Amino acid sequence: MAYAPSNPPDTGNRNLERYLAEEFQQVSNEIALIGEAAVRLLVAIGYGGISRSIPVAAADLGAAFTTIAGWDTGQVSDPVDVQQNFLLDNLVIERAGVWLFNIHVTFGHDSLNAGRTTSLRVWNATQGTALETITVGTGRNAEYTTFSISFLSSVDVGVGDLIQLQMGGGDVYSAVVYETLSFSVNHVSELQSL
Repeated sequence: MAYAPSNPPDTGNRNLERYLAEEFQQVSNEIALIGEAAVRLLVAIGYGGISRSIPVAAADLGAAFTTIAGWDTGQVSDPVDVQQNFLLDNLVIERAGVWLFNIHVTFGHDSLNAGRTTSLRVWNATQGTALETITVGTGRNAEYTTFSISFLSSVDVGVGDLIQLQMGGGDVYSAVVYETLSFSVNHVSELQSL
């Protein structure tokens, strides 16, 4: 609601009274604009995540991407604007905006006397598109690979879509066991242009 000044005192100078009334109106309009801008910059809270509490064996990794399955623990008991879906091994984001994705994976595998790579893909299963794909390297003779990533992604179309983690798109890893899995999201900004 804009500020409406009361009638200014009678100064006997109509030009001064008109000037003061115009100045008060201009200040009132500027305060209203600042208030509207402040409201647009507010960020609604949103968070949630899933993890794996015990190791789980998985299919061998290779060229094809496979969904990481077996999530069994919600990272928070009361997520906001995020569904923690264990049945379909995913998160469902329910608010448009910019989200921070946080992912940690440790997996055991066969040892090989050569370096190799695989990829982690953050997959929108509903749209059939990747939000992000990163390549992960494993040194030779290693039996475990550990990595963590964080990235920002805009979610504008696809609110309510199934977001999964997938591994593959690289060399062969046998005897895969996901030792530690963590996948969470935090809402950091509304989608808007000023």
